[in-house]
Amino acid sequence: MYKETKDLKIPNQWQDVTYGNDACCSFSYRYFQIFIDYKNIKEREIQDGFRYTVILEKNYGCGLPILQSNNFNEVKKFVKQSVKNLIKNCDKQNKIEFIMHERSNQNVPHKDYLDCLNPEKCKSIESKYKNYSKEKLNKTFEYFLSLNLPH
Repeated sequence: MYKETKDLKIPNQWQDVTYGNDACCSFSYRYFQIFIDYKNIKEREIQDGFRYTVILEKNYGCGLPILQSNNFNEVKKFVKQSVKNLIKNCDKQNKIEFIMHERSNQNVPHKDYLDCLNPEKCKSIESKYKNYSKEKLNKTFEYFLSLNLPH
């Protein structure tokens, strides 16, 4: 148990994925990584920040938060949402980062594998996604979510 979570009941389905250099502990559930900071604001690295931050797990290290809150029940409810709600709540940049990550994942068999050793090709493809309509980007995002993640 972490000092940050001693006042909480962490759901059994959440897997501890805390990395030693992170400012606080974190847990993985479905598509998400949930960071839990100290209850006492004075103990937090960012004192004006939220206690709970949720990102797309595949975007660890580069992803923007898709939810920040001081309410644990709100966080638990959010991470149980369906794929449709995830698509609705995730912003464009997070979707693009997730798609690019999945396209470079050799462990996920799909026709759109992208060799990220070619930076020019990556930039070109990322630029293409930025010009997608909202509907087309959502369909692409949903496709890559469905490849290797349990629903």
